[in-house]
Amino acid sequence: MSKPNTKDLFRGLDAKASAKPVTSEVLAHVQEMTKAAAQRQGKKVVTYYLGPAPFMQLKVLAAKTGLTLQELNLEALNLLFEKYQVSRIAS
Repeated sequence: MSKPNTKDLFRGLDAKASAKPVTSEVLAHVQEMTKAAAQRQGKKVVTYYLGPAPFMQLKVLAAKTGLTLQELNLEALNLLFEKYQVSRIAS
């Protein structure tokens, strides 16, 4: 197998990667993603699986209440902590 010519690897790259102006929409999206990443600092991911019916019910509840799935799950976790008489510390 022959070694590729490095000149061929980068041919036309400058033309394809020409700078495009950053729109306010793109900037807002980047700022939102940065803020979300900062809010997750030091936190751990918890994953669980739902069937289609409870998942749809959760999504409908989120739409009706105006709360995010994250907010609903934290509320549920705090209620679980309360049930078992441990500190409600989920945030």
